Amino acid sequence: MSVNERFQTIIDVLFGGNKRAFAIHVGISPTVVENVVGKRQGKPSFDLLVKVCSNANISAEWLLLGNGERFKDMVELRKMPMSFHSNPKRYIEEGKVEIIDDEPSQVSSQSDSTVNQELFLRLLKEKDDEIGNNREEIGRLKAELAETKKHAERLAALANTDSTAHVG
Repeated sequence: MSVNERFQTIIDVLFGGNKRAFAIHVGISPTVVENVVGKRQGKPSFDLLVKVCSNANISAEWLLLGNGERFKDMVELRKMPMSFHSNPKRYIEEGKVEIIDDEPSQVSSQSDSTVNQELFLRLLKEKDDEIGNNREEIGRLKAELAETKKHAERLAALANTDSTAHVG
């Protein structure tokens, strides 16, 4: 099952197939949802993944990799609402401020949360690397396109010169 199919599963199971309700609940535009689960099947951004995991009580490991349980521990109550930070390390530090009782289930939830946070950081780094590689590729392709345009212009100019040389 692809990440796009897992998104559709979330929409079907939690929101009765209503993409708009899902978008509003997660805090994104319906167009973004359509781009991920519609015909386009675009890959979701890191920001979107964070919002879905935090606002729809979805396990990051399940959403990203298809492993483990779909939902986070339903007993765990959030003490702090999760929001996307441009600085993930700061977010993790803020997450550690949560008040934790002495119950073992919450301690295991804490370690699960740490695993999810580490997974997010690893995936964020991979995304950053991928973005850097894509930027380099885009730069190379732009240069190649500019060269191709120049070559096409030279050929067009040559064709015009040849056609006027044979006239008369």
